[in-house]
Amino acid sequence: MMDNYDTVLFSNDSSYGGISFIADHIENSCTILVHSVRKDFNSMISNKLFFKKNPIECNAILKNSKRIIIFGTISLDNINVSKYRDKEIILVITDTTFLKKNDSLNKFLMNNSFIKVLIMPDLIPFISDKIKYKPYFQHINIDTDQSIQKYDELTFSHSPGLKYKSNLKGSKFIEKILHDQKLIVIKNKTWSECVEIKKKTHIFIDQMIINNKFKYAGGIGKSGLESMLLKNILITSAPPLITEPFFENPPSINIKPDELRKTIDSYVDDFEKIKGLSNKQFEWAKKYTSLDFVKNNILN
Repeated sequence: MMDNYDTVLFSNDSSYGGISFIADHIENSCTILVHSVRKDFNSMISNKLFFKKNPIECNAILKNSKRIIIFGTISLDNINVSKYRDKEIILVITDTTFLKKNDSLNKFLMNNSFIKVLIMPDLIPFISDKIKYKPYFQHINIDTDQSIQKYDELTFSHSPGLKYKSNLKGSKFIEKILHDQKLIVIKNKTWSECVEIKKKTHIFIDQMIINNKFKYAGGIGKSGLESMLLKNILITSAPPLITEPFFENPPSINIKPDELRKTIDSYVDDFEKIKGLSNKQFEWAKKYTSLDFVKNNILN
């Protein structure tokens, strides 16, 4: 592998910020991952190195690059950005580390104003108003022209993945509220298997956050974006997600957890209503998670 690339994509692992979906589409680039956690996401990246296995080569690639895109604030633990002030540095904030270390990370960004910041809309309430940023939703590599066939019976899905045991997405609450509905809780599946399940369901419950110690209320994550692209109605616990004037606010259903039952009852047995909103959400996600839109949002 050569050590001269214009752009380096750097991340703690391949699960952060949609790095696995965008990496192969950044011209003259290389991806450096600190850890190998998700083999299914790793396999989507053609040109990659693991820092722990190749530290000398990785450091040379970073030194010779012109631009470094860092996915997830957790990744800052493994790269000293002060060494690269002569380069374009882009930080994509998508992870809970930004909540856990909120004060110190805000101070870090204010002291390093040369860093360009992109941030998931659900985390915008936690970033200092002294920091310039752009909202960020990741690219999802789903064929938007494919035929999608739903179950005949109204079916809900929820995808906590590795977070099921910790209940970080409110899975137990969701299961309790939807006890009398057909609900598929997706866990211990590869990404491709998760997508195949969501293709068949009608309504996706992303997360229902209750009493979060960081006062985080929820938002739209990767699973939520996927669900819209697969023509599910997306319901999530979140305050209004403001992305304007950068791009149109997402038409997701953002509610408080205690409104979940009332919300789903308004869609039960009304497939026309479901189809209408799911199509609206699909068109939004098709535009704002497209490769061209997300790539332009990162690089320009």
